[in-house]
Amino acid sequence: YMKLIEITRSQIAWSVTNELGAFLDCNETFSKVTGFSREEIRQKTIFDLTLVRDMQKNIDVLKEMIAQNPAEMPSQFLLRGMSSEKEALLIILQLMRDESGGTTGISCCVLPQDSNFPILQQDTTKNEEHQCEEH
Repeated sequence: YMKLIEITRSQIAWSVTNELGAFLDCNETFSKVTGFSREEIRQKTIFDLTLVRDMQKNIDVLKEMIAQNPAEMPSQFLLRGMSSEKEALLIILQLMRDESGGTTGISCCVLPQDSNFPILQQDTTKNEEHQCEEH
């Protein structure tokens, strides 16, 4: 994952977590968007960035991600979050697997909630499935 962090250094706010959601590393853009330094991120989990009122739903999403069929392309999931500056974030998660289908971690991208991207046009407050549409 270290090569991917370097490749996406300034293009996408991207990070990698272990299979339980603890951050392993992030790029500079991820730090800027979340408002946390790289060192601070490494001491956090995905759940530290999500809304407390959504905690049970977020745990359920993580369970659903892990339960996905290893033979299929992992789905993307969308969670609501908050930066250190209390700005709304959209958190896009996708399970990472090794060649044998074993879970190796979670790819995590963040965007300010007011971003104008087609994938974000859905109303995340009513998204019971928490699953992004495939484009």
